[in-house]
Amino acid sequence: MINGFTSLNENINKTIDLTKQIEQTSKEQRLGIEQINSVITSQDKQTQKIVSDST
Repeated sequence: MINGFTSLNENINKTIDLTKQIEQTSKEQRLGIEQINSVITSQDKQTQKIVSDST
């Protein structure tokens, strides 16, 4: 029975580690998406300015 609890505890720890990795990866993806959004917004503003200046 103790072996069963030991195995369960190991699996719980593995699950916790995987969850932490997913959390970190999600944060990195969020930051990347925010950077892409910022660049696209900047390009859109530049495009609008060019169009406005050319008319």
